[in-house]
Amino acid sequence: MIRQPIVIKPMERPDDKVYGYIYVTTNLKNGKRYLGQHASKKFDPDYLGSGKLLEKAIKKYRTHSFSIQIVDWAYSKYELDQKEIQWIDLLSCVQDDNWYNLLYGGQGVKSGKFNPFYGKHCSEEHKQRIRENMHPKSGKDHHMFGNHEKYAGKNNPMYGRRGRLAPMYGKSPSEKTRQKMRNAHADVSANKNPQARAIVQLDYKGQLINKFDYRGAVRVQFGFDEEAIRKCCKHKKPSY
Repeated sequence: MIRQPIVIKPMERPDDKVYGYIYVTTNLKNGKRYLGQHASKKFDPDYLGSGKLLEKAIKKYRTHSFSIQIVDWAYSKYELDQKEIQWIDLLSCVQDDNWYNLLYGGQGVKSGKFNPFYGKHCSEEHKQRIRENMHPKSGKDHHMFGNHEKYAGKNNPMYGRRGRLAPMYGKSPSEKTRQKMRNAHADVSANKNPQARAIVQLDYKGQLINKFDYRGAVRVQFGFDEEAIRKCCKHKKPSY
């Protein structure tokens, strides 16, 4: 069966009670498209999508090489998910190479035969590349060792990667990850920090008044400004 091409027409917002919309982003350079959902009552022309392949294409061609149009609206999260699934199935976005979509829409990655990697296996060559990339490289084996100037400024691979181009754009750590971060810093906070320095408080005659294990202790006890204390310690401020 040959699927006939479907003409996608933009759809105006029906009213103010909508929850979000289904959109199609088109690459004006090669014609490839991406279908996704966005939970917003108003059309956001700056939001082009969050698919992995689409983000790589935006990084390569820049945002001015893409256009976006709305094809459907929804009144709830459930309806938005269902319409995304229906549109992706209708247009064969996952199966067609002319689309950037990797997933079937809705709530996250599908399981079983609906997963885009169902029945696929990595070749032995690909597995070997993964093993090599995962091998720890430190010290002289690290690519940055002794090449600080080489990767400084515009030569740094992260130079200019801000906003949408930043690898963590639109992402936030889960509560589990946040807890791991808290636990990792639990033993190096406050006076346990190996870089913490003791601070003494003197009167105008140079006589000792108080001694603190670290700068933050002064703020905790007296509510003093830490930045002002830091300037005093670095002799940038005569007194505070």
